[in-house]
Amino acid sequence: MLIGEKCDRSSPVCSRCERGRRDCVYPDMFDSAHRDQRVVAKASAETKWRQRVGNPSATQTQPDRDGKPISDLLLGAPHVGLRDNLHDLAYQRFVYDFLTPSGFHSPAKGTFSRLDTLYSRAPPDSCLFCAVTAVSYANFYGRLKSEEARLASGVYYGKTLQKLTGLMDTNPTGFTGDGILVVMLVLGLYETLASTRRDGTWITHMRGTQSIIASRDKSSNEGNGIVASLCLHLLVYYISERVSPPSYFHQWLAQVPPSFGNKATLSKYMAEVATRCAKLKEIDKINGFLPQDSGLLDAALSLDAQLQTWALHMPESRSSTILPVNPSEYPPWASELFSSPGAPKMTEAFSDPLAASDWNMYRATRIQLNLSLLASLDAFPQCADVFYATRLKSRVLDNIYTLSSEITSSVPHLLLSTREPTSSYPQSTEAIHGLRGWTVMWPVSIAFSCYRNGSIPDLDSQKEWLGTVLRFLRDSMGIAKAQAFLEAYG
Repeated sequence: MLIGEKCDRSSPVCSRCERGRRDCVYPDMFDSAHRDQRVVAKASAETKWRQRVGNPSATQTQPDRDGKPISDLLLGAPHVGLRDNLHDLAYQRFVYDFLTPSGFHSPAKGTFSRLDTLYSRAPPDSCLFCAVTAVSYANFYGRLKSEEARLASGVYYGKTLQKLTGLMDTNPTGFTGDGILVVMLVLGLYETLASTRRDGTWITHMRGTQSIIASRDKSSNEGNGIVASLCLHLLVYYISERVSPPSYFHQWLAQVPPSFGNKATLSKYMAEVATRCAKLKEIDKINGFLPQDSGLLDAALSLDAQLQTWALHMPESRSSTILPVNPSEYPPWASELFSSPGAPKMTEAFSDPLAASDWNMYRATRIQLNLSLLASLDAFPQCADVFYATRLKSRVLDNIYTLSSEITSSVPHLLLSTREPTSSYPQSTEAIHGLRGWTVMWPVSIAFSCYRNGSIPDLDSQKEWLGTVLRFLRDSMGIAKAQAFLEAYG
């Protein structure tokens, strides 16, 4: 392929790049959809600009073949070859995976608990309907490897982007309602299930979420729970990328309802951790550390101590029990996974998966803070008190190793748990609720990152097993984003 020649825009699989033995910049359906929506957006913006400057011919401007409807682009025609019942099958699988398993032994009460009602009331041409349908198909493809579902997912994702663009153009006030918050929440899940990379698209999605929350009509408290969930998604982004939250982020956290309890307090700590990590990263990048910057280290160490104190005062209802891991008693999939090299011998069992989620979010947050501290200690000028510096580094390394080991030990029980106390273990990977894998992925990826560049020694083959878990999430649970962490930290 000649340099500068465009990719084969009519196919999600770029035949030109493949023939030229080049890495295509649009390797999957997720990238292709965004590529073509950018073309449509560019043409629309140019048309409006020409209209504003009074060029009458501008209204005749039409997008070229690059701007054809996403359904034509990906399928040739909408719904060609789709079974009549595929939509129902995909949605019911989505309900099973994400709308029912919020509690081990309780009805749905978590992030997506209202989605089924909202979806049932949504018109088929609405943005919410298209977004939920897209994520349903993406999940169905990931779990059951249906090629029809993969294609349909791309179609509906493209429709969602088009409707979002149209809403911005024709009804900007529509972005102030709570309904659009649900759409952004669903799109975040779609990206986790469909995209194998962490790139500019992810950043754009996070920034778009910021803008929508900022413009939200705050006269109603009905959507505060959704705002809280979106804030957690943003905090994962801020901490992972060591980016400081916007100055007004604390105002959003103030909207978190009291029912969020411990997670509301944890969110505030996570925002502070993101800010501290960003400051340490910025100084190291611009000027390098100077002796007068030691106050930043002290502040980060103090924050780490506050987080640890918060965990020590966790309510008794959020506590765990340590149980042995017995692969010989498990179904074949679990026996293989939990007997592979580096697998934990003991597992941390919680009565409520939401408690497990809180603990692992806390652990992943502290790991990122301690990794930033470790990098700063290595970059700092030689400390006059060598003994103190050595002891401090040893403490930070011990924190990282302990926290990553705790995340590792939580995985078996989370994946083996069922909704009913009398139920046996899931007999196949298809029986595992997708929400389990979704909540496990970020903490596991952070624990996996600890071993990058030899930050800490892999004493018990933990890195190998954490990589095995990420591949399991990718291959058996359909979480495509796990591939991004394997490539970043492997």
